[in-house]
Amino acid sequence: MDVCCHLHPVGSSNDCGALKAAQVGVSLSEVEASIAAPFTCKEANITCIPRLIREGRAALVTSFQCFKYMALYSMIQFASVLLLYRINSNLGDWQYLWIDLCLILPLSFTMGYTGPSEELVIQRPPGSLFSFNVFASFFGQTFFVFAGQIMALFFISWQPWYVPLVPDPDSFNIQCFENTAVYLTSSFQYIFVVVSLSISKPFRKPLYTNVLFLLSLVVLVAVSGWSLVWPLPFMRDLLQLMDLPIDFRLYLLAGIAVNFSISYIYERVVVVWNIKKRFSTFFKARRDRRLMTRSATDKAESGGLPADRAPGCCGGCCCGGRQKAPVFKKRYHATLHQLRLEHRDRLARSALYGDGLDGDDLAGPSELFPGQSSHPGYQSGAGQAGLPMPPATATDPTLGGGGSVPVTQLPAQAAALD
Repeated sequence: MDVCCHLHPVGSSNDCGALKAAQVGVSLSEVEASIAAPFTCKEANITCIPRLIREGRAALVTSFQCFKYMALYSMIQFASVLLLYRINSNLGDWQYLWIDLCLILPLSFTMGYTGPSEELVIQRPPGSLFSFNVFASFFGQTFFVFAGQIMALFFISWQPWYVPLVPDPDSFNIQCFENTAVYLTSSFQYIFVVVSLSISKPFRKPLYTNVLFLLSLVVLVAVSGWSLVWPLPFMRDLLQLMDLPIDFRLYLLAGIAVNFSISYIYERVVVVWNIKKRFSTFFKARRDRRLMTRSATDKAESGGLPADRAPGCCGGCCCGGRQKAPVFKKRYHATLHQLRLEHRDRLARSALYGDGLDGDDLAGPSELFPGQSSHPGYQSGAGQAGLPMPPATATDPTLGGGGSVPVTQLPAQAAALD
């Protein structure tokens, strides 16, 4: 039924079975029921439920974030190794060590310490890994990772000082221009991917509230930028990097920044803006309008609507055939119809029982909704304010005062009042 059951017992032992059966069980005391309850609140009220929901949503979003980051970490390293294997090269031992211990380890440990949002929003996070947002985020980021490293390889191969690698069968062929370009690009990709995946609103606090994570980002970006723009000789020898011109290093840094910007914007559009839901809503609204207009056109061609009715009219007597969006007028039409029924009933009671009420004393629907008395089925006679007038009146001798009432409506009104 897609319904989540929340149980908040006071704490009796009779509630233990219900607490285990409920999706979310909260015990409001520390007696027997608190043993079986997943959550226990010391206060005897349900004020803890909004906080529990916010914590649960933040934990779910954080779990998906960690899963996607570890999967993308593997894809980044897979892209680097795949591109270098093509030229009989590979990443060096110290490069692997720097990536695994100094980049991935602190980021993966600190990225989950971001707290839940202070505001409880109406929307819910995706409840399954097999959802559009998770798949679109993962495959989109994987595409940008491969594209960034491939562009780095092409960019370095276009330089006049570039020397292609001549594979040596007796060595690992690590120190080459291709290895340097791929390693420097991928070392930044490990960092900006985790920033792109760190979605704050609407379920978590902003990224800067996680001090440990922010400090790790600053240190790692500084060290990676240092190794790219102005590496020291011992750093270049340890990581087995080639000496590159300073202008190429700056161009490569600009390309990495562009790659990060595209990745960040894509993640915000797919996950935060929820592009699938917005596009599905847009196309559904267009389809509904098209079907409604087609139905109204078919009805008009078959003679169901007068020629002066606009396409899309609901056919009611309230809009006079001029409303092109009847979906937004349903409540208006229902209210106007109810007012007409109530006014007609009051007129019938006045005519039958002679309570002295006159049509001039009764406010009709046309006075409340001006401009609605032009329909052919309603006459704007004096004192009736656009209400339906009877075809003829006669004097009923059984009523005192000789009041005139509609002859054709007397039997129906009497039966309704009885």
